[in-house]
Amino acid sequence: MATASTTAADSGIRKAHDEAIRELERTLGETMPPLIRQGREAFHRDLPELLRAHAGKWVAYSGQQRLGLGARKTELHAQCLNRGLQSDQFLVLRVEPQCAHDTDLPVDV
Repeated sequence: MATASTTAADSGIRKAHDEAIRELERTLGETMPPLIRQGREAFHRDLPELLRAHAGKWVAYSGQQRLGLGARKTELHAQCLNRGLQSDQFLVLRVEPQCAHDTDLPVDV
């Protein structure tokens, strides 16, 4: 069960992510395709469940629809293309914890 602090942390991560996307869109002068944006939202919504059951695997989304899970990113990518989807209609993401902000690494890394 999610605690208040977990929910607040998730909300903070989501807000930071949304702002990073908006900044990237402003910088590039492009907007993220709607199915990709919706897929990212669905991924973040589903992430707690995915981490419990499928950590380390890959997941594909097109909009709010989860298309599949797999051990390899390339396999899921090929499955999406075989369904007739274009590259701007789906995304494949690794099931792993998300950071709320950029992490500064030491110079020697």
